[in-house]
Amino acid sequence: MIDATVEMVIDEFNYRLALAMPSTTVIFHKPIFEDGYLDIGMKAKLVGVRPDVSYVGEETGEQMWLLEFDFSEFVEFNKQRETSDYYDSHGNPTLTATEAGYVPKNRREEFYVMRTDDTYYFSILDESEENVIYFESKEERDMAVRGLMDLDALFEMRVNEAGAAGDAHHAVIAQKERDVVAKALKAFGVDI
Repeated sequence: MIDATVEMVIDEFNYRLALAMPSTTVIFHKPIFEDGYLDIGMKAKLVGVRPDVSYVGEETGEQMWLLEFDFSEFVEFNKQRETSDYYDSHGNPTLTATEAGYVPKNRREEFYVMRTDDTYYFSILDESEENVIYFESKEERDMAVRGLMDLDALFEMRVNEAGAAGDAHHAVIAQKERDVVAKALKAFGVDI
């Protein structure tokens, strides 16, 4: 489990998407939106990330991002973590979201956030026992991008060498490897 900011979870989502890996699963440390269903200790899969082109911050010029979470796989897990903060007919906060009927029917919830919001809302979970890629700093992220660019240069050289030698089979293999690297680089906003 790795604590993550908004930017880190967007990078992780894009990385996994580029490499056709499973969705990013998170557990919430604090609610992003007080009136939302997802709350402290609940799990969800991050299934969508996109910029909101309709909003740009007046002071900073920063764009809002929409994060879409699907918690359908974790209904029972999350139900155990619901708090009694919905009011009953006597005006007392005794009902959970499920009891009050406030669980989204499609088991999805969307939140608008600033990409640079450095609040640790969640942790990225490693459900499949594979290593989760995350970056402690911009320097680490830049180093990963440089490593991917070095791989791209190596695969490009292999494509050219195989092509010059008339070895179409190895040229195709090297190109497929290069395509995977290009997809990962694109997730970081680098086009080659």
